[in-house]
Amino acid sequence: MNKLIKGGTGSSMYLSQIVDSITGQSDLIPKIVTEDTLNIQFPDYGDKVYLLQFNQDCNITIKNVPRLQFQKLTLILQQPINGNCYPTFVNEIEWKDGKKPFVSIEAGKETILEIIGFNNKLKGKKIYG
Repeated sequence: MNKLIKGGTGSSMYLSQIVDSITGQSDLIPKIVTEDTLNIQFPDYGDKVYLLQFNQDCNITIKNVPRLQFQKLTLILQQPINGNCYPTFVNEIEWKDGKKPFVSIEAGKETILEIIGFNNKLKGKKIYG
């Protein structure tokens, strides 16, 4: 039985979603970037991991920023075989140490960023690359 439960903030989740959130299960969403704009969505619950495989420069917009709950997005930015693809974040993100992290544009390299959303604000840091 997958019972719908209402939380203290008024949000509703199914019991299976709560278990997944508590046990740390994150969805991995692969996206091949072939357009100059990309919209990334915060999940309704739990954490999400996006594997972004670039084929060109891209402006990334993060949507559905949490208001009353603390959530995390992990972005794996992967360069193509020739590299030289520049991702740009459209949203205002407060980066650790006050400066945007270096994102490698070297062929085949990956940069991993962690974006935290809470109270309609975004904070981010580089965790690899």
